[in-house]
Amino acid sequence: MGGHALAFPADLAQAGERTGLRERIHAALGPIDLLVNNAGVLAGGELAALVPAEIETAIAVNLAAPMLLVQQWLPDLAAQYDELCAAAGRLGL
Repeated sequence: MGGHALAFPADLAQAGERTGLRERIHAALGPIDLLVNNAGVLAGGELAALVPAEIETAIAVNLAAPMLLVQQWLPDLAAQYDELCAAAGRLGL
């Protein structure tokens, strides 16, 4: 089969790291064929007990990051495909 894999760690709650992620991947691999949004965080406990930072992180990683990453990668994906399928688990979209 062949091929290789690389890891590109990023804190998806941070806008600058999401943008930087695309640039790092492009530099190493060129345009992508597939984007899998598989990150997720859980702000556990009762809503009244959560601090605002926990809620903001959960929204940033579980909702904003997948949408913004798809938006950033649309040029690569649209060049190859006519349709886009987004799927998520319980923590995601």
